Amino acid sequence: MQKNAREYTQEATTGLKQAIENLQSALETVEKPHNHEQIEQALQACQTAYNQTTQTANILGQE
Repeated sequence: MQKNAREYTQEATTGLKQAIENLQSALETVEKPHNHEQIEQALQACQTAYNQTTQTANILGQE
């Protein structure tokens, strides 16, 4: 059975949550300030995407 848009969006949300957790762990071990900044930027981007996909999945669930 093929997944619908909400299911795909929920899977993306789950993947982004895992990415956020991994990046948070990376921040605890990074040594160079430049690398810390890069990881922070990636973390912020993932958090923004996570918020958007969560909102989208909620909207799709209401339809």
